[in-house]
Amino acid sequence: MATPTFSIYQAVFDWSPIGEYLLSASDDPVILAVNDTFLRVSGRCRDELIGRRLFEAFPGDPADDGDTGVAALRASLKRVIANRTPDTMPLQRYPIRVAQQDGVEAFEERYWNAINIPVFGAAGDLVCIAHRTEDVTEQTQVAEALAHSTNRQAFQLALSDRLRPLT
Repeated sequence: MATPTFSIYQAVFDWSPIGEYLLSASDDPVILAVNDTFLRVSGRCRDELIGRRLFEAFPGDPADDGDTGVAALRASLKRVIANRTPDTMPLQRYPIRVAQQDGVEAFEERYWNAINIPVFGAAGDLVCIAHRTEDVTEQTQVAEALAHSTNRQAFQLALSDRLRPLT
């Protein structure tokens, strides 16, 4: 019994352990499809994302001066469209709105590794852009805490070395 190729690709997309969504290839992209992994890590459901403009669904945090996620993602998508090649983004700090336990939405700091990949049709036309993301928030926060702790220990050692002659 032959399985339709589309069903195989759909299963690979939906069940991939890497979060991914497909975007229209435009300056103001629309979310065309989203996989289960991304839905899980973003705390969203498919119905609230499909057909929405990307930056309406995932706006920047206006209260966070350090939030450069929207600008960086826009620039990466623009490079994909212009160059017709994948664009790997550096580590992104891109806070997203999530529902808190009380039901109120608030921005939550998130860190992502991401790559944008052009998807071409049979005629070579750019059909859409695959945006693959990996939520690395926990790893990034642990690394930052470790670096902070290491810096604090180095400061304390340097301080004790300088104070030793005074005693």
